[in-house]
Amino acid sequence: MSLAGIDGKQPATCKNRPAGRASAVALTLFGCYCLLLGWLVLRSGFIPKLFGILLMLSGAAWLLGNLALLAEPSLAKHFLLIVGVAALGEILFTLWLLLKGVDVARWEASARRQGGSGSAA
Repeated sequence: MSLAGIDGKQPATCKNRPAGRASAVALTLFGCYCLLLGWLVLRSGFIPKLFGILLMLSGAAWLLGNLALLAEPSLAKHFLLIVGVAALGEILFTLWLLLKGVDVARWEASARRQGGSGSAA
């Protein structure tokens, strides 16, 4: 697959392709989401703090990687490394939620402390 643009003269980079810019902006916002999710996981206590740290690292990788891609499209060759780092925390967090879940005893104790019964009456 060639990196030449439509006219064959200009390389197809993030700066001259609207879809490339849009996806870089979307993934930058996704990086912000991962940072916030990681912070919430870190503070919650229902999920191991390691996953909060990994999600924050993933968010930073998405955020910084895509901002760099928007600023300097020649960095696109390093994008797979960024995706690999970013995906690690997200995949591990997803697997943890699917296989183990949250600490139910801690969740119920928190609900009792806040005066909620955990179910609708």
